[in-house]
Amino acid sequence: MRFRPHWLFLLAVFAACPSLAQEREWKLDATDEDAFLIFGTPETDDVGISFWCKIGSKKAKIFLPETLADLVPGSKMELMVQAGEASFDLPAQVAANEEAGIPSVEAELPIGHAVFTSIQNADFFSITAGKHKTSFPTAGSEFVDLLKLCSINPTELNQGETGSIN
Repeated sequence: MRFRPHWLFLLAVFAACPSLAQEREWKLDATDEDAFLIFGTPETDDVGISFWCKIGSKKAKIFLPETLADLVPGSKMELMVQAGEASFDLPAQVAANEEAGIPSVEAELPIGHAVFTSIQNADFFSITAGKHKTSFPTAGSEFVDLLKLCSINPTELNQGETGSIN
């Protein structure tokens, strides 16, 4: 027990060191067929939310990887998205998420849906799935670029190039 203050001091120093703590951030990625805008911790499996589409599909999906254990996979529900003054109830599908052990929820919308404009114009947005509510910042997000990829003709992309859009 006489070393306890030293361990507490070291723990406090490491916790305060920004280089050791990673935070969630937005990242836009694409493959030959799909585009993804993910809010998560780099180099980890931690994803808070993602938006994705088939390139050129003119539709985008909102994906919450982890929600509540009491949601039933295969069922339908509504996601409530609040961005600024706007609020949207979106039809969604609950899916099993074996990796997380709790269900995921996904909603698909046309890229022209007002929810995307509202999210882009807000500092934060929140999504409620059942009793599960999560808020996300929009700073650093690349919604405009994602929506362009969702609407672009796939033949306009450079063939064979995949990975980060940046």
